[in-house]
Amino acid sequence: MVHGIVREDLSEGEAEPLARAVRQVLAAADPGRPSDSRLWPRYAELIPHLATSGVLTSSNPRIQNFLLHCLRYLILAGEYRTCLRLSEETDLIWRALLGEDHPKVRELSYQYGEALRNLGLFRRAETLTRARADRLAGERGDRDLETLRATSSYGGVLLCIARFEPAREIFEHCLATYRELLGEDDSTTLAAQNNLAATYRLLGRYQDAYDLDLDTLRRRERVLRTHHISTLSSGIACAMGLRLMGRYHEAQTRQEQGVKINTQVLGLEHPQTLRAEHNLGMCLRRSGDIPGAGLRLRTVWERATRVFGADYPWTLMVASDYATYLREYGDVGEARRISEDVVRGYQSQLGLAHPYSIGTVGNL
Repeated sequence: MVHGIVREDLSEGEAEPLARAVRQVLAAADPGRPSDSRLWPRYAELIPHLATSGVLTSSNPRIQNFLLHCLRYLILAGEYRTCLRLSEETDLIWRALLGEDHPKVRELSYQYGEALRNLGLFRRAETLTRARADRLAGERGDRDLETLRATSSYGGVLLCIARFEPAREIFEHCLATYRELLGEDDSTTLAAQNNLAATYRLLGRYQDAYDLDLDTLRRRERVLRTHHISTLSSGIACAMGLRLMGRYHEAQTRQEQGVKINTQVLGLEHPQTLRAEHNLGMCLRRSGDIPGAGLRLRTVWERATRVFGADYPWTLMVASDYATYLREYGDVGEARRISEDVVRGYQSQLGLAHPYSIGTVGNL
């Protein structure tokens, strides 16, 4: 509102130099490290000014880099809808301004694709990531670092749409190539190792997944330190692996500590904190704390619904697990009602043949 009032009183000749100054001030305030959660409050202060100051339409490379940092922050902080809105607007502008092959347009597409994937818009994400990966592979070959990044992004979407074997092939190739090109301790290599472990877990290869996750955790603790968001994510993955292998008390102990640290570092409503709490609820159920499990699962489901919406993909997963809990230990009528909503949500997003759709129909 203030921007609108001030802008109305200025001529075009007066407004543009002032807007340019505002953009420079914003870019100068960029902390430059969107992956550092300690700096997220600063990014949160900058985000509301991007559109009105003309950051999205700027041709200044410094301003464009600042915008890319803001979009990366939004992904890491779980602000997917804001990231998607800004990415959609910027993509149209930058393609006209810079051309489709410009490095900044490609960089923007990674944040755009992640926002689509995290919001459950899997078909759009698949189209975007596959086109980018195919194009780079054709131009640069499958051992180029940019090609590997694009291919990994596509592999992440394949996991979401249950094409697990093609994803496994992609991630095994990416991990082997990254190890050769960058070394075993590089953060990019460790991200590829994390992706392969997640794929093994979805394929039921729990021991293989756990071995990779544990190695990733130890290396990330050394390379990125213990409170980095990626290190904390590896801790959750290890706890999930222990639970899936039946080592329930070990899983619970590890996950209880993980919930505390994720809450402290990322906040109570962050997607990763909610993921840690969900896994803790599953651990509690398996280790025999039935009331504690029910309370934890319901709380996580209610918070996920409030923060992300009832049809958000991850909310549906938590709802499904809570409904299964209610079927065994609580209100069968409520379990049925929740299950019907989950089935509708999964079938509309993923289709009838997706394993999640099939599984939730079985639950219902």
